[in-house]
Amino acid sequence: MRTELPPRKQVGAGRPRGSFVQAKRLDRVRAALEQSPAGITVEELADHVRCSDRTVRRYLQELQRQLDLESFEPAHGEPWRWRIKPSEQSRAVAMRRTHAYALLATKPVFASLQGSALADEVEVVNRELLKVAHRPTKRGVRGEVRSDTRLEDRFVVLPQPYRTYPEQAPFIDDLFQATANLVTVDAIFGDATGARVESVYHPYAIVLHDGAVFVIGLAVATKSTAITPLAHFERVAVRSGTSFALPNDFEVSAYLDGQCGLAEGPATHVVTIDFDPSLTDEVRHIVAGPMQRVGISKTRGGIRVRFNAANLDHVLKWVLRFGAKATVVTPPALAEAVAREARALVARYERLPR
Repeated sequence: MRTELPPRKQVGAGRPRGSFVQAKRLDRVRAALEQSPAGITVEELADHVRCSDRTVRRYLQELQRQLDLESFEPAHGEPWRWRIKPSEQSRAVAMRRTHAYALLATKPVFASLQGSALADEVEVVNRELLKVAHRPTKRGVRGEVRSDTRLEDRFVVLPQPYRTYPEQAPFIDDLFQATANLVTVDAIFGDATGARVESVYHPYAIVLHDGAVFVIGLAVATKSTAITPLAHFERVAVRSGTSFALPNDFEVSAYLDGQCGLAEGPATHVVTIDFDPSLTDEVRHIVAGPMQRVGISKTRGGIRVRFNAANLDHVLKWVLRFGAKATVVTPPALAEAVAREARALVARYERLPR
């Protein structure tokens, strides 16, 4: 039975002109395969794309680098068909240039992983994304962007200054594989109190935050689940053949203090901050933490932001970015911490020679 394909634009016979031809034909072959789960013959593809059988086979070889394709004989004597393997069909995504540029923009986020094999794997993907981004296409195609404007240099994510891990870089790969596959490791690291812990370790999650790498995991020796900066690890060794079960109640969000940082424990502090009217447009839509409310400050005329927080140290660093244009209303402990920082800054700069 002949596979029904979407109607194609009627064009004259022969090879179309233009540098975009090969990429466009390749996209049409991919689209035909995605729309033909029962399979499609080389002849049908050639008729749909308007090229020779030999050219279609070359396109299929190219697509096999991206998709898991298979050829099969539906019944004895019937033409052989090509299709995306059923196990692959749910994962097959037609990558467009817009997708490639969006993913390439996030490249700086992973800068803290440099020196690891994981970073090399990310770079391999980025190179493939660049190929998609630079793939020629006809100008004016609706919903697509041009390939000759180097948008990858002009659409970027600017992360916080990041740190590198010359000593811990090899640990990144072991911790990533152990986290992904739920495999236990032997680890030596410093805990939040500065104590040195040597234990079998269950890495539950990895978080990239503020240009640094953190691991959330369980130290079996102390029976405590905590956030540990990668820089605190002295040793990591995968225990082959051993695994652990991720707790049913584990949620990474329980260790995130809104957008202010990482924190253990519930967000019990109610933080209220008044911002100067000049910052109204800047902070009106900022999401700082859970249970956030934004309103008008009756005392100062600007924006008042209220949210819950677990770790006041993270909020302190965020508030200090605004200088004298932010005023902490609650809790008193946070207001006093800001005042101490202000007094320390004044004392330091008063000592400078004039």
